[in-house]
Amino acid sequence: MNLKYLSIGALVVIVALFYFINESNKEDRVRIEASKQAYIDQQNKTVKVAELQKSLPDLRQSDALKLIESPKMSADDIKFYRDLSAKWSDALKVAGATPRIDLSGPVQELQKLKRELDARQPKTVCEDMMRGSLLRAYNYTIDGFLEFMMKNETESSVNTRLSSSSMSDATFLLDYCKAP
Repeated sequence: MNLKYLSIGALVVIVALFYFINESNKEDRVRIEASKQAYIDQQNKTVKVAELQKSLPDLRQSDALKLIESPKMSADDIKFYRDLSAKWSDALKVAGATPRIDLSGPVQELQKLKRELDARQPKTVCEDMMRGSLLRAYNYTIDGFLEFMMKNETESSVNTRLSSSSMSDATFLLDYCKAP
């Protein structure tokens, strides 16, 4: 009889031991899986940062990470920027077709649109970065026209190139920041 109880007791101990070993292995597998996922996520972020920096060469890594983690812009926000860009494009065409001596009116219209953009409060990091690039483009464009009005063609040309670069960044970010 003692042998029977001893065998049952040993069997219970062995079953309990296997149970605890199995539970420990499950926890280890979960930890390993979490570590693998964290590694994959980090690798994906690294690739995304490199892709962003390829398109935006002046983008710092810390800003790229913020951009990746930022929520996307709403459809209403995208509409605001598209509408503003349409007005800007129209005003720019008028300014470009206006003789130097008569540019003050068209430049005032460009400044009005820039102030409208400046007053816009961004809701996400993505929108903030895109808005910043767009503001730089608008400022360079306006400065270029002002330099042109003062017959400083070299400065006007520099501002035009800087405006084009900033506008390219803003266009890329607007596309990047829109929700799928």
